[in-house]
Amino acid sequence: MSEWRRIAIEFIPERTKEISLAINKTELWDELRSAFIEASKSREIQVCRAIVKYYRWCVSDTRERLPNDVQTAAVITFLEKMVRSPDQIDQLLKWLSKEEVLQYSSHVVYSAGESTLEYIRRHQGGDRLS
Repeated sequence: MSEWRRIAIEFIPERTKEISLAINKTELWDELRSAFIEASKSREIQVCRAIVKYYRWCVSDTRERLPNDVQTAAVITFLEKMVRSPDQIDQLLKWLSKEEVLQYSSHVVYSAGESTLEYIRRHQGGDRLS
């Protein structure tokens, strides 16, 4: 079993079926993004926390040099798509720090434009959950 899949199952055991069925990292992140949005709406804090933990693992340089395909899948399939919607940005910023999002500012601009980047920069924080 690949490391990215094994760690995903370890961090998000309630999604073992989806993780096991995912053809690749991108498909998994599509599934996890949808799960994160739903869990945010229904206030399933443990699910959100687990997905964010896995995201942080994916973008961490502790495993191997960045960039790598695990990081790329997480940033492009999760972060870039989340910043396209103001509601989703607000949900994301409850879990990730502004700095964690802004480290990928070029991805934010590419996906959602300069105005979204400025919105994130001006974000005041508020009720952080992680």
